[in-house]
Amino acid sequence: MNQTHITTYWANFFGIPPTAFHQSGCRVLPHRQLAGFQGAWLYRRNNNIILSVPQEEVSLLAALVHQHPPTDKTLFSAPYIEYLFKDRVNKIIGPAFQGYYQALSGDPEEGPESVLRLDFAQHQETIKSLSQSGDPIGWDHSGVFKEKSILYGYQYQGRILALANYRLVDEQVGFIGVYTHPEFRGRGFGRATVKAALTDLARQGKTALYQTLHSNIASIAVANSLGIQEFASHVAVRLKTQ
Repeated sequence: MNQTHITTYWANFFGIPPTAFHQSGCRVLPHRQLAGFQGAWLYRRNNNIILSVPQEEVSLLAALVHQHPPTDKTLFSAPYIEYLFKDRVNKIIGPAFQGYYQALSGDPEEGPESVLRLDFAQHQETIKSLSQSGDPIGWDHSGVFKEKSILYGYQYQGRILALANYRLVDEQVGFIGVYTHPEFRGRGFGRATVKAALTDLARQGKTALYQTLHSNIASIAVANSLGIQEFASHVAVRLKTQ
């Protein structure tokens, strides 16, 4: 698959030229799109490791990385994160799967009739109901509640039991989110709604970005079954305020 769209997206995310994105080794960069985030974003793609941190943390972290460079195996480990941030760690989120999808000609096919295009504003009760269905962590990471997104729902016995959406993060990339009611997982509802979102993006010639925790086996399975390719992994580290 052509990776131009996804490479450009991540290069812009970190504030570096696309031509420099695949540079091997470890770089410590000031937050670009994460400006204002009180924490670090540890990103790994093959031999390309990037630590995105607040501007005031760059010198300190660069010195620590120079002294003990991370490897693809140590970067996300608890001992290395403790080495970098000591007792300042408030919360660690991840590792997370970063995938992408660019449709081939005629792919993917149309989804089932039970998948409906929803109006984000008019279906707030549906969104609220699913948000209270018993998996607050999964809901928080799904992103399906984001405004200005294109929303799809899976209708079963008169109820919307799964949601998928995409929101455009630039002119060529749409960010996919998905959430299925915990009591109805494993039936393909979430997969069907994601497929509808992928189809919509494919018709526009855009690339889909798919993010989920590596611990979310069901979500990873959905990605694999739809041909979503793993591009990178990351861990977010929230730091305590001084």
